[in-house]
Amino acid sequence: MSANRLESLPGVATLSVRLTRPSDVEMEVLDSRGKRMWAMQLLHERVGEHTICFEGCDRKGRPLRKGTYFYRVTAGGSTVTRKVIIAKDSFLDRLLQLARPMLRV
Repeated sequence: MSANRLESLPGVATLSVRLTRPSDVEMEVLDSRGKRMWAMQLLHERVGEHTICFEGCDRKGRPLRKGTYFYRVTAGGSTVTRKVIIAKDSFLDRLLQLARPMLRV
């Protein structure tokens, strides 16, 4: 398994995972203290490349704050952990902030 490329667009990050054998895949996002903020499972995935999308929100759908986080991907007995920094407010947050004055009218 390889899971070393996290690409980011405004409000969404995609992780490419390449499986060398069929297996379940789990991705977690942890805060700097190790608390699980978000998780996704893909069951019975085939050999090849798979994409996991992360929208920068916690399990309850609230945007994560700026800061240092870790993502951990587990598949077929292998685990890859990498650091990721959320440096900006999410695109959706900024859009909502711009829309709030218009919603009051």
